[in-house]
Amino acid sequence: MQLLKAIFWDLDGTLADTEMYGHRLAFNESFRVNGLNWYWDIETYRELLKIHGGLNRICFFAKNSEFRLAEDKLKIINYNKQLIYRQKVNQGLIPLRTGVMRLFNQLRNNHIQQFVVTTSSSESALPLIRNNFNDFSSPFNQIITSDHIKKTKPNPECYLKAIELSGFDNSEILVIEDSPTGLHAAKDADLNCLITISPWDNYSDIKFGRANAVVDHLGEQDQSSTIFKGLTPNEMMINLEYLEQLTLESEYEHTEN
Repeated sequence: MQLLKAIFWDLDGTLADTEMYGHRLAFNESFRVNGLNWYWDIETYRELLKIHGGLNRICFFAKNSEFRLAEDKLKIINYNKQLIYRQKVNQGLIPLRTGVMRLFNQLRNNHIQQFVVTTSSSESALPLIRNNFNDFSSPFNQIITSDHIKKTKPNPECYLKAIELSGFDNSEILVIEDSPTGLHAAKDADLNCLITISPWDNYSDIKFGRANAVVDHLGEQDQSSTIFKGLTPNEMMINLEYLEQLTLESEYEHTEN
């Protein structure tokens, strides 16, 4: 009997490194277009990612800068950023992370249902999915975005919604995430979770201690995954066999307790 029935993929930072090489660059271009000399480098943006929502990040940064901008101006900056980001997505400038397409194809070939569960808007999420999975008319069974929920991660609402839509038991689902925020959302929905740390982030047990396993990326034949926590894969990359082992291990621990 196959225990694993569905994979819930996060989008930003998990399927693709959208944050540093998509959203961050779009923010910087919007600042320039709007006559601001602001520039968010990787370290600055890493800190700003603790604040959820693009407009909230702009407002926070503005309050701590020498500029005092009207609310309407801040909204224009964020609107311009969204347009620039969508242009980058449509130009194919934000590719999938290492191993994502390989694992996606393996799961699809083995009839594992796949969901995207993101608190990005449909306007941002759907073009990225369409441009990176253009060989498939309907690559995912369901796509849950901020348009379908009221509360963003780390609130578990998006994952609870996905569980309901899937029709599967929690024990039959595994989440793939990249951030502590996403991890807490998944675990608070009582789901198993594999973390693929973003290239610009570092492993910490404080941040990722609740994860079932933590790796740097999913891996390819010529690019092995580094395991920070959890089972060691037989082939040094994350495949269906490994995800099933994580699920079985969790089920065994749950039964023992």
